[in-house]
Amino acid sequence: MKRLDESIANNLANENFSIEDLSKLLLLSYSHTYRLIKAKTNLTPSMYLRQKRLVFACHLIEKTELNLTEIAYRSGFSTLSYFSQSFSEDYGYSPSQYRKKIIYSNPNNS
Repeated sequence: MKRLDESIANNLANENFSIEDLSKLLLLSYSHTYRLIKAKTNLTPSMYLRQKRLVFACHLIEKTELNLTEIAYRSGFSTLSYFSQSFSEDYGYSPSQYRKKIIYSNPNNS
């Protein structure tokens, strides 16, 4: 899993990076990669990749002043709308609501 996560981290910004690409990097078949991720995380590979992208996006929202479009692209999302939809589904907030929540909960950001 460490090699798998490193391969994903090194390719997060590539919106075209797929499980097929990951399988090739790991020198595994697609089906073996799928089974490995599903067994270790209980997520499909595409959901696992999306989760990794969203965690990285949270980090960028919390630690940078990049605009949300730039965060979406740097996290590997092809559009701001897909990023916002995915973020809201997983976190219950839109990215902009999340940023406001972070700013208001940290008095050092004022």
